[in-house]
Amino acid sequence: MRNTVRKALSMCLVLVIVLAMGTTALAVETVKLNGYPNNKVGEEGITAEFQVSISNVVRKDSNIHASLGEVYVCQAPAVVTSLDELSGFGVSTFVPMMDTYIEGEYLIPDGQTESWFEEEVSSIPAGTKFTLTTPGLYYVYGNYGALEGGVTQVILVEGSSTTPTTPTTPPATNAITATPTSSKVLVNGTAMEFDAYTINGNNYFKLRDVAKVVSGSEKQFEVTWNSEKKAIDMVSGQPYTVVGGEMAKGDGTSKSATLNTSTVYKDGAVVELTAYTINGNNYFKLRDLGQAFNFNVSWDGANNCIVVNTSEGYTAD
Repeated sequence: MRNTVRKALSMCLVLVIVLAMGTTALAVETVKLNGYPNNKVGEEGITAEFQVSISNVVRKDSNIHASLGEVYVCQAPAVVTSLDELSGFGVSTFVPMMDTYIEGEYLIPDGQTESWFEEEVSSIPAGTKFTLTTPGLYYVYGNYGALEGGVTQVILVEGSSTTPTTPTTPPATNAITATPTSSKVLVNGTAMEFDAYTINGNNYFKLRDVAKVVSGSEKQFEVTWNSEKKAIDMVSGQPYTVVGGEMAKGDGTSKSATLNTSTVYKDGAVVELTAYTINGNNYFKLRDLGQAFNFNVSWDGANNCIVVNTSEGYTAD
């Protein structure tokens, strides 16, 4: 079922933000966020200077946890509001997972009921609100959908129990080195740049990146986070819903990777796919995804190129 509200950050839907410095105190204020700082209003589908606002912000803090980056700390009640008509807008709890945090339970906008999640929502109107009164960490997102980027922000609502649960760092022995993939990638004849890595001789791609580039083809599939099962859901034949951050470029350096143990569902059935977590994002073996959704992945040695073709079925090496 398509739903532009129930999204999970990319592969599984984990947010990792570049660290800021220190703590900045603010008078209690409403902060407006622009997820498209390099675009101007009227260009590339941008129709408003700001997409989301957060009320009762008292400070910015980058010392809460290394994986969270700069967090807006708010007094309750904090109100998160869409300032423009958006393709995607939502708020979820933010819960610890391994050495980072992931989206947990998705909240329901003010004035709506649980059935709202079952509706086909093509856009979220300006003025949609989430009022947060329970202390804890929350993840906020807002985007125009077809345009790269969007608001992604962690906030902490203060209260009697506002110290976030610290994720447990896995033992160092679980970590291996992931090397940036230097090969070119062609998807249906078009050259594309991926933040992909080579691990033990195999190519690993971010799940949401793959879902995005094959969306619109006969091999398209949707990716969501199942908060009830705490699992990744993949549904074949469904167009992918953009959540922001897809196809972001990497920095070209090797990374530490840990084996991902999240349960993965494809069309309602558990599937065994090899995946690694790198910088809080889930990377899947490209050939595994090709086999799961029956698109061809081949190697063009003469041109040092990985070739993805959705018009052909999967074939083994």
